[in-house]
Amino acid sequence: ALAQNGGREVRWTPLLKALVTTRLNLSMTTLRPEAYSPTIASDQAQLALNEIKPFATSKGKVLIGEMLDTSRDEEPEETYIEAKELQAKAFFRLGNAQSASSDYGAAVKSYENSIKSTRDIKGSNAKPEAVVQRRLLEAKKENAKKRMRQRKKFKFAFSNEDGGKELAKDDAKDEDGKQQERQIGHPDRTIDADDEKTYE
Repeated sequence: ALAQNGGREVRWTPLLKALVTTRLNLSMTTLRPEAYSPTIASDQAQLALNEIKPFATSKGKVLIGEMLDTSRDEEPEETYIEAKELQAKAFFRLGNAQSASSDYGAAVKSYENSIKSTRDIKGSNAKPEAVVQRRLLEAKKENAKKRMRQRKKFKFAFSNEDGGKELAKDDAKDEDGKQQERQIGHPDRTIDADDEKTYE
């Protein structure tokens, strides 16, 4: 069955749910200072999303086939709801990993997808979880700062020597900050109490 469905499990079983939950927990744990690895955190969240995909696309249906291009009908609604809840968590975890890697543009999309997954089951006016909303706003702010810095770099590339010196100082500060993150984890990007309470 796995070979016929592109290597994916297309039955919503307790074992599959346990696998997805384990991946999400690994994604959370590998953003803690003692096990800090945003790459692993991102990989685990993405693997969880891949495993959830057949069940979270359409209510009452499961995508099947090697390219997930056909569907099986009459799937219980509970499957879709559970898959969407896990999908929201997976996008949240992916956003955290992307933020930790300073890929703020991608993080914004992941947090927005997390909110969309929640609204797919709770309604379009459902209020996002506070921690997801907060992380989304932080990622948007950091992404705007990063884009501004890129514009400055481009401007100074064709400008005077003093501008280049200022950018070199900023680059040195950025590198020092990144090195500290690798050693102890970024305090603003590691998992916090709100995350654990919301997405155990």
